[in-house]
Amino acid sequence: MGILDYLLFLAVVLAGNTVGGVVFVAVLKNRTFLFDVAKVREESAEDKSNKLARLNGRKR
Repeated sequence: MGILDYLLFLAVVLAGNTVGGVVFVAVLKNRTFLFDVAKVREESAEDKSNKLARLNGRKR
């Protein structure tokens, strides 16, 4: 085993860790984004129902 084998090993490990880290962070960010979208939709639906309730209360 020479220095070239060691450098090749380091390059492969660096590439693997880089790709793995990017995929891991992307999955975490994606789950957070999807949770935020669901939360915003839920809040939007609540706001609409509250607005309709207020409008119906004023008409009477």
